[in-house]
Amino acid sequence: MNDPSVMNVRRALTQDISNLSSVTQVDYDGVILKLNQLSNNVDNLRLADNDSDDAPMDSDGGELSGSVREWRQNLVKSWHNFMDDFITIRRRDNTAQPLLAPNQDVYLRENIRSRLLIAAQAVPRHQDEIYKQSIDTVSAWVRAWYDTNDGRYQSLPCPAG
Repeated sequence: MNDPSVMNVRRALTQDISNLSSVTQVDYDGVILKLNQLSNNVDNLRLADNDSDDAPMDSDGGELSGSVREWRQNLVKSWHNFMDDFITIRRRDNTAQPLLAPNQDVYLRENIRSRLLIAAQAVPRHQDEIYKQSIDTVSAWVRAWYDTNDGRYQSLPCPAG
């Protein structure tokens, strides 16, 4: 095919081939494996502590003495300890996070696993919107309920490149 009339077609094909070879390939299997690994590590996540006052619980400084002679001081200390905790006023605004009931963290972990599974199933089907919604939901739940300052958190893989 030494026909000079197809030279422009050859140049266009060569340009297209070089453009296609420079496109990075997305490792879909790697993304799915990473999502499965994240799903397996959900049990290792640590719930966030909602104690924002940074005060130890037993540091009231009003320890009672064991001496019978100090019954008046003990009575005063007991009265003050009782009155200090009798009515507690706390500021409530939008930044206060509700606590999880003791058995609710199991459901939260299973919901996170479920969303990660949905994201993993969306990857080979090229369902980018479902993948993104699932990852966004998991990310919001993790930020809301878990300690994000813990070093175990990593960014989630993005199949879109």
